[in-house]
Amino acid sequence: MKKSVNLPISTSFRSSSLDSFKRMYEIEPMVLGGGAFGKVFQGHDTKNPSVKVAIKVIEKKTLGSNIDLVKSECQILRNLDHPNIINYRDVYESPTSVYIVTELCKGRDLFQIYCKKSVVMNEYDCAKLAKTLIKALIHCHSEKIVHRDLKLENIMFADEDESDFSNVKIIDFGLAAKFQGIHSTKMSGVVGSPYFTAPEVFDDDYNESCDIWSLGVILYVLLSGDYPYTANSVSLLKDQIKVKEVQFPYRKWDIISESVQDLLYKMLDNFPRSRITLKECLEHEWFKSIKNEEISKISDEEELNDVMESLQKYNSLTILHKEAMSVFVKSLNSNELKKLEEIFSDLDEDNTGMITPEELQAGLKKLGKKTSAKEIKSIISKVDYLGNGKINYSEFLAATVKVKDLLSEEQIATLFENFDVDGSGIITIDNLKEAFSKNGKHLSEQEIDAIMKEHDLEKNGVLTYEEFRAMMLQNVDF
Repeated sequence: MKKSVNLPISTSFRSSSLDSFKRMYEIEPMVLGGGAFGKVFQGHDTKNPSVKVAIKVIEKKTLGSNIDLVKSECQILRNLDHPNIINYRDVYESPTSVYIVTELCKGRDLFQIYCKKSVVMNEYDCAKLAKTLIKALIHCHSEKIVHRDLKLENIMFADEDESDFSNVKIIDFGLAAKFQGIHSTKMSGVVGSPYFTAPEVFDDDYNESCDIWSLGVILYVLLSGDYPYTANSVSLLKDQIKVKEVQFPYRKWDIISESVQDLLYKMLDNFPRSRITLKECLEHEWFKSIKNEEISKISDEEELNDVMESLQKYNSLTILHKEAMSVFVKSLNSNELKKLEEIFSDLDEDNTGMITPEELQAGLKKLGKKTSAKEIKSIISKVDYLGNGKINYSEFLAATVKVKDLLSEEQIATLFENFDVDGSGIITIDNLKEAFSKNGKHLSEQEIDAIMKEHDLEKNGVLTYEEFRAMMLQNVDF
């Protein structure tokens, strides 16, 4: 079959300056990890030091032609919006370095928890974890993004509670790629960690189903403590992965259900065309077989009703207010958003990371509320900032989060600095243009002018902090 090259990421790489970075964040001494191109440090918001972030510092001299990988990673992270995928904040650039800022995962990764201590996971916990990761990958693939480097080290707990498997994050999209079209689209480039690499990747001719293989290896290791394929060299390992059918040795698998073994057998199918899909994974008998303790719908009626009322009453915010809310909700930690994350997951029945009109209508129907297609369209149009006819995760949070409980003066100051990109103490037309652009939103001159006129109460051609603060506190009853 003829191979095609990977779909190139947009060449627009809008980054802020080092001065902007220093105004927004401070790097702490704690090193969280490292790789071939740089280190990841813990950092914090300069206006609110209690808000911690992860900062990947990449030296340009180590990149060479690989600068495109950094551009690709930032663009991909910007396009993903899911509770179980690492939350991208911003990218900054100096003459010598690139700084990628993301949310900080305070828990450990799966390798640190299980493999280093030779601990295996029970099937119930593994099922909860598997469902969470499958749903996150469905979102990636629905956005035409394949991770290509799924492994134990790239799945982290968002906080210290390492018993909550709905609170894990897929991290490190440095090798991820954008693909085009339907499932048969082929990619090239031998990437990833050999133990987790699908056989077709070694042949340099594959599609997004390589992520399903990698997830199968992860689950195999967590349940048994062993890798499905081992060898004394990468060359021998590759040969085994390409031709050998996965085995389940009795000494390790005799107490593990045949149902999960069947699922793993289908995920680790050497032939990608017959490999199980992510949707089929969720429908597998294994998840049904543990229904006595099943990961069930967790939103109670009262909480769901509150959220639905928030969506129905949501006043259409201005473009600037919506952009500020989009930045704000990404600064909140998982504990603050836990219940909303659960409700979003319940409503997102097809697991794409988007709430469709049909899914919203189904949620209202659960509460005995009859709504017409016109009413549903009206609700979505007020929340749908991206204009795709659906509600994505950040839009959902912006419409339902209790602002009065979470928005502090320090956070307003930080949000203001996000738009005051040159640190002048005011927001100018050029500031607005740059702030929207670096977040992937390209507005026309007329749209930028309209934003300024809408919020420039003093009619002096700029936005002051007081004007910005008034916008953020609009309709907030303290």
